[in-house]
Amino acid sequence: ACEPLHVQWNALTDSVELVNTRGGTHRKLRVGMEIYDMNGQLLKQQQKKVRTHEDSTLRCMKVKQPKRLTDVWFLRLVAKDGQGNTLSENTYVRSADDQSWQALLSLPKAHVATTIQWEKESCRAILRNDSPYPALMLRLNLKSEDGEQILPVSYSDNYFHLMPGEEKTVTIRWSASDTRGSQPMLEIGSSLKGDF
Repeated sequence: ACEPLHVQWNALTDSVELVNTRGGTHRKLRVGMEIYDMNGQLLKQQQKKVRTHEDSTLRCMKVKQPKRLTDVWFLRLVAKDGQGNTLSENTYVRSADDQSWQALLSLPKAHVATTIQWEKESCRAILRNDSPYPALMLRLNLKSEDGEQILPVSYSDNYFHLMPGEEKTVTIRWSASDTRGSQPMLEIGSSLKGDF
């Protein structure tokens, strides 16, 4: 939410907005909306070309729900530049009512394949959801050999969802002086389903 250019869902108006706090003027942007059912099947997608000025909030489109929605569903919003680079991404877990959230616990545990490329004070973690259902609330946690967290650490992304077949690369940076002389390890798990 602290991104200079941030795509978000406004619950009051049920619309997609692009918030530009200090991201400069952008004339060639694409804002996309995707709706997935609880099993990660894409039901609807929509894109719109927009331009935005600094210190502005732009209402891009209304969220029109498909008729065949499950009780729990996912709203994925993405803002990209003219070259197709992702500038902002946000995924919301939506529900028909407060009693429907329990349905998420019935999802099978996803299989997430990971590849980690280590450098001296950084690494790239490539995560791919090989399952036919969503991998929810993926969390990366850099630790030392004693199991304690290494802090401070910078993650390019964390606590995110992967729909079936999706892949994401996360860059992690730290200072060698904060490792307490041990080899860093990367713990990857889900806030809902535990470690993979």
